Amino acid sequence: VCLDLDSFATVNSRHGILAGDTVLVELARRLREVIRPGDMLARTDGDDFVLVCADIAGEDEATGIAERVIAATYQPFHVAGTPTPVRASVGLAVGRAGSTGRELFERAARTLAEVKMRAPGTWAIG
Repeated sequence: VCLDLDSFATVNSRHGILAGDTVLVELARRLREVIRPGDMLARTDGDDFVLVCADIAGEDEATGIAERVIAATYQPFHVAGTPTPVRASVGLAVGRAGSTGRELFERAARTLAEVKMRAPGTWAIG
């Protein structure tokens, strides 16, 4: 799962980098609440996160994870005392026999880029 916050640069430019950091910390907290035990969450760059989920039963389970991740951003983040909506776009890749971690990451990242162009604030499986 590759996740990127939509319009995150606006938070930093309007409220400052420390406010942006507060949003990132809160997002990580929210994501930890909706992922499964054993799933691995990492911030890879700026407002980009990667979630690695082992033992996924298939696309239905991956879909549930994506929906929970998106839902974690539905409540506004409080920035400088002001409720600020910050939504996420998500790209997923589900492994198949012989898939490597690199292949899955690249497929999820490409899907995320497509989501951000076509329908920010949503998710897709690539």
